[in-house]
Amino acid sequence: MKSFLKVLLTGVHVTIVLSLLMFITTLLMLVLGYSIDFAPTIFGLPLFTVEVYENRFAIEARLMGLALFFMIGVIAHLVVQYFLRYKKASVQ
Repeated sequence: MKSFLKVLLTGVHVTIVLSLLMFITTLLMLVLGYSIDFAPTIFGLPLFTVEVYENRFAIEARLMGLALFFMIGVIAHLVVQYFLRYKKASVQ
């Protein structure tokens, strides 16, 4: 149960970090004077929407994007744990 909660918390942490990174990148684009309208999709569902124009910006997170960020965190945690266990077993 303890490891399950650790995996879930890692997924939540990665979701928060990637969302903040997206926010900071958008602010940086605004300061540097870029104008973009960006909305990537996967399976026809938008992940997020970023709009940067002259003196305003808008960021909209979508459920598919948050779910993808969460799954990236969970998978990364499980892969790291697998390789740490593999390394520990090969040393002994």
